Amino acid sequence: MKTDDILMCPGPNDIADRVLRAMIRPAACPVTPDFQEFYEQTLDMLAQVYQTHNQVAPIPGSGRSGIESAITSVIEPGDRALVIICGNFGHLAARVVNGVGGQAVEVEFPWGEPLDLGVIRDRLRQGSYKLVTMVHNETSSGAIYTNAGEIARMAHEHGALLLLDAISSLGGANLPTDAWDVDLCVSCNHKAIAAPIGHAYVAVSERAWEVMERRREPCRNIFGNLLHWKAQPAENPTDGRLLRRPQGVFTAVHLFYALHEALAMILEEGLEARFARHIL
Repeated sequence: MKTDDILMCPGPNDIADRVLRAMIRPAACPVTPDFQEFYEQTLDMLAQVYQTHNQVAPIPGSGRSGIESAITSVIEPGDRALVIICGNFGHLAARVVNGVGGQAVEVEFPWGEPLDLGVIRDRLRQGSYKLVTMVHNETSSGAIYTNAGEIARMAHEHGALLLLDAISSLGGANLPTDAWDVDLCVSCNHKAIAAPIGHAYVAVSERAWEVMERRREPCRNIFGNLLHWKAQPAENPTDGRLLRRPQGVFTAVHLFYALHEALAMILEEGLEARFARHIL
């Protein structure tokens, strides 16, 4: 039952009545053609909010499930990752990298202060890295970092991917994923998207897919291996879709109903208007 209480925590957010009502419908089998088309349409809407033409893979769980899926899909034992830390939430990436046998090299900056791109560039020159990670909006300090595009360019110049933690920013702050050339952009339902807790998502670049496909050994994360979500040629492209996005695990149908409605509300308002409202 919805109350008059207002959630003032960083997340979860209050959920609009129409988003809640979207879940009040009969269960559906996710492998039916009708639900597959609904799934595809919802991911198309999500890509609009991401401002990307890259495929978006939906991962059941909280935002951390998205971070773990993205990192474990590309990092193998012995790989190094440069982990940019500017607040509390940057440390998660380091724990995941080390947890799968990689080596996380942390570079820390004062909370709420600008990132020193020269320091990051020097670190990249000092060693070989497969991945660079950073947080877009650091909840612990309230600081937002808009130079991800510059950091992506430096990462690519040194043969590394960029993972951007956009868990608390997608849908509330400008996030031009393609313009910034982000390889793995992670977010989730229950922050600025304002949908129920239970789904994360990763926008994956072609560069990142290629890295996954060239792994030396299979991904150890059976559940969150992003390759399970990689689009494949459609068997019967009668609906005009040449690619079919597989459901890597059994989809949480009712969460997708809610996500679809939350995305519809965002797109109806318009991204620029929504960003301006969140800045106030």
